[in-house]
Amino acid sequence: MKHNQRKLNFIIIGLMLITGIFFIFNFRPIYNAGNKIYTQIEKSIDIKISGTYENITIDNLPGSWNNWTWAENQEWCTGSGTSQNPYIIQGHTLSIDSIFDGIEIQNSQDVYFIIENCTFFWDGIISIGFEAAISLVNVTNGLINDNLIHGMPAGIELTQCEDISITDNTIYGTMGAILIF
Repeated sequence: MKHNQRKLNFIIIGLMLITGIFFIFNFRPIYNAGNKIYTQIEKSIDIKISGTYENITIDNLPGSWNNWTWAENQEWCTGSGTSQNPYIIQGHTLSIDSIFDGIEIQNSQDVYFIIENCTFFWDGIISIGFEAAISLVNVTNGLINDNLIHGMPAGIELTQCEDISITDNTIYGTMGAILIF
């Protein structure tokens, strides 16, 4: 009886390991709107750099110190947030090496923004969670265009978002390219 229980435990653990390995290596993006997703470097991309950062976080809740009013006074952001003059974050390199997302925007309603021509890469040794190059939570009216994302746990992550366009991004070496929750 003890021998059968050991054998059953061994089989269950083996199946769990196989399932976990299968999930990790076969994780596929949920959504791909013309974005280029590679599993290895397939071409050289020349992106002009205007600044290098570890992360940029914008939370537009009333009373937040790092809201869009604060962001428009930073060197990495231009524009005024209207449909004719959106906030623009462009041409930056984000070397992510901590537990934070590269660019994270939260609680941004009635504001227009663009994230474009940025390069995101994981420079850390160990990932704490599922850090994303670009993470949008409870956000509307955004464009994510022509970015290069590589080596990150996650590429682009959208949670409770509306009216977000994702076009012409190159994403490779991630566990999840574009995730929608």
